Amino acid sequence: MKARLHLIAAYIIISGCITLIAIAAPTLPNNGPRISKDALENSVFQYYTLANEGLVAEDYSRTLQAALNLQSSIIKAPIASKSKKLLQAVTLFAAAKNLEDQREQFKKLSISMWEYLKQTKQSSSKVYYQYCPMAKAYWVSEISEIRNPYYGSNMLDCGRTVESR
Repeated sequence: MKARLHLIAAYIIISGCITLIAIAAPTLPNNGPRISKDALENSVFQYYTLANEGLVAEDYSRTLQAALNLQSSIIKAPIASKSKKLLQAVTLFAAAKNLEDQREQFKKLSISMWEYLKQTKQSSSKVYYQYCPMAKAYWVSEISEIRNPYYGSNMLDCGRTVESR
């Protein structure tokens, strides 16, 4: 129960920060190089893929870094930043305290990511929506080969592709 309360509190705090960043961002001077809107949107899936790879490798730190980059990328991307479900899912994913929690939060993030990719067609390559019956969870992959992020090396090839685009 305490863990859920901590997770809810972290979500509320991070959500407030996201809102403040989103509100303040347009007023900040842009001293860096200009990045196209398409490049910003494409970076969302690139960081999701890195998070997926971190889970496959069973590497909490690598997954956390990818999650934080993904969160930042979503906030900056014009279309992705409008998806409340995607923002909420990435916020909880980035707040995960261990590998098990990351995997649990990745379930929600993956569903939201697939919806985002279908609506925006942002991935320039073919993507695969894959399912693990053991975890009862989906994930999105750039490759057709099954590399299950939910069980790592224990069941790396458990799953199937259910849709692609």
